[in-house]
Amino acid sequence: MPNIVANELASRRRARGLSQGDLAKAAGISRQAVGAIESGRTQPGVQIALAFARALDLSVEDLFGLPAGAGAGDDSEILGRRAVAIVGSRVVSRTLDPLDPLATANHLETTVFFSGCEPALGLLAAHVNAAAGYGVWFAASNREALADLRARRAHVAALHGSPEELQRFAQRTGEPTDAYELATIEEGWILGRGNPKKLRGARDLGRAGVRIANRAIGSAARALLDAELRRAGVTSQNVAGYTHTVAGHADVARAVAFGYADVGLGVAGVADAFRLAFIPLRSERCVLMVRRSDRRHAGVAAFVSALRSTAFRRDLSAFGPYDTNRLGEIL
Repeated sequence: MPNIVANELASRRRARGLSQGDLAKAAGISRQAVGAIESGRTQPGVQIALAFARALDLSVEDLFGLPAGAGAGDDSEILGRRAVAIVGSRVVSRTLDPLDPLATANHLETTVFFSGCEPALGLLAAHVNAAAGYGVWFAASNREALADLRARRAHVAALHGSPEELQRFAQRTGEPTDAYELATIEEGWILGRGNPKKLRGARDLGRAGVRIANRAIGSAARALLDAELRRAGVTSQNVAGYTHTVAGHADVARAVAFGYADVGLGVAGVADAFRLAFIPLRSERCVLMVRRSDRRHAGVAAFVSALRSTAFRRDLSAFGPYDTNRLGEIL
């Protein structure tokens, strides 16, 4: 958000014929504080952001959501669409994936940001929208999702792993959190239809002509791959494609389905969706971590309502082979 504030606030203020002192008076802060915000050295809290928006006769979404001059059909809008939400005590603006069909969020108080690589987050966001909220999903590894939660760039972090791994994640959130059960899932090898290269496990990754679609460091799939390679006695230098990473489970499946790779690690649900072969390696849990201090946020309330709804349970069960017996429980 600092760049958006620095680039937009000063130009919007000048367009209204206001000085820094005028804006400072409207927000109840010093002129020096306005200068620091306009230069990007600091970020405004929610109340100050709302005061700025009122003084400039704009919505907070208009002020922090899109670059000035971006209009319908403008390339700047396509390349710079943003979603805006209140996370903790700050207004947070994040860039949307340019290929994502979502429009820029316009429900500041009810927008909830999800961070994680779990493919079902897109489905959950749709159900949040039906529950009077506005869900926006940002693809991220376990490490990135946890960092987003700690930095208050997301309300919900989706984390995959064993019970021991999830316990370690919970200890690194930096403040009290609740962990909502999503599902138990199968993670394993995603292979081409019919497994044309007859791959059976990590030992085969060192064969000539076998390419892998790898995940980034910090993801559960990357940690699992490295453990499997060590167990098989295969060095990563002998695995074609090891250094080239993709963003999420669906990207692994897509790379295999379109022939860019022969194998990758991911969840069974995406293998089913792309009609690919799948060899399970382990069952792991996916939990949704939420700060307790965000319980009263309207978007978080909509998320909990959607998560525990019969409709979401039904759709998640149809979405892939998920064990939803404990869906919505607080661990």
